[in-house]
Amino acid sequence: MSDKVFLKDDKVNLWLGFKEDGSCHKIKYDLGVHLLNYAYLDIESISEAMDKMIDMSFHEKEKDEEINDLMICIFEQCAYLIYPIVGFKGQIDMIQKDPNCFGDEVLDVSKVLDGDLKDTTDLPLFEMDDNGELSLSEAKNTVEELMKNNLQELFKNPFSLRTLMELQKNIYIVDLKKKTSALLNDLEFVSKASNREDNKLLSSMQRLYVLDTVRKQGGDEAYYTNNQFKTKYIPLSEVDDSYKSPTEIAGFVYGQEIEVVEMYDVDGIDSLVRFEMLKLIDSNTRINRCKHCDRLFIPKGRIDKEYCDRIMKGETKPCSSIGATKIYQNKVSDDLIFEAYNKAYKRNNSRVRNKKMSQEEFFSWSEEARVKRAECYEGKISLEEFKTWLESNKKFVK
Repeated sequence: MSDKVFLKDDKVNLWLGFKEDGSCHKIKYDLGVHLLNYAYLDIESISEAMDKMIDMSFHEKEKDEEINDLMICIFEQCAYLIYPIVGFKGQIDMIQKDPNCFGDEVLDVSKVLDGDLKDTTDLPLFEMDDNGELSLSEAKNTVEELMKNNLQELFKNPFSLRTLMELQKNIYIVDLKKKTSALLNDLEFVSKASNREDNKLLSSMQRLYVLDTVRKQGGDEAYYTNNQFKTKYIPLSEVDDSYKSPTEIAGFVYGQEIEVVEMYDVDGIDSLVRFEMLKLIDSNTRINRCKHCDRLFIPKGRIDKEYCDRIMKGETKPCSSIGATKIYQNKVSDDLIFEAYNKAYKRNNSRVRNKKMSQEEFFSWSEEARVKRAECYEGKISLEEFKTWLESNKKFVK
């Protein structure tokens, strides 16, 4: 049993728990969507959801059903989270059944805390305090308290069980922070929507190679390039055993439109990121930058869309709706600016014809008026300020 992923019709097909008979749990989504969802993952909401999973684990009544519903909600945010969330659920269950199974990990934490912590960001266990620093003394006290007692006796206390679960949660959360941040940096570098000057002459695949070269020079292995996938060509459905001859089988394959696709083995988030990033670049999928939230997105429909469909925290409407309102307001505002300018222009032009303003005075006024109009378009002065200037500028009137 293994997990497979393949691309078909610009859709990512993730098959979880694939067996030889073809049975598995199938997830399908548009190429790049969950890659970007992962890069912009709301870590705070995921942390809160994992806290809820811990809370639910202490309530026997309908515990599993409630946790499973919560997990589904998390997966809808980002399919990649299947791996850490399912792993975390398994650890919660293990801790409740046999807390001693994590005794070695607790001991390792104690050793780390006693060691030389020159770079505290490498300690993937505890939340940051208000100053952005790890509360090392508090963490060390917690671990030392755990080590004073027999783990089996200590973990009969639900508070102690919760402590260990929270330690495990923080391991996942810090790992997610690290990986999502790294992915976002990669996407910003390889995307054509990037505003960088150092890579604008390179293709997206060349930019990916640059990132891997930097990794290798820093002592790490290449992540995207020169990193082999294990693949296998697998039919999307099987031929019924009742068909024996080549003619019968050919007729069945044709009639059922059975396709054979190249499937990639995946064993976690890293291989999914690699697969989808490479396919995204290889397919030349368009990536734009939202003019409202400044995040990258894959446009649906028109490729020149300027606003994404995300609903940002603190807002009730998607960026596309907010953007449409902005465009309308700007258009109306622009029309009013032009209307005010045009009205004043016609008035002064009439003065020239009636010999109440000289041609030179009119040219001088119109030049200054165009400057003021440009300032109004750029938002340097308001429409009312522009109107006030137009109305109060009587120096050319005789």
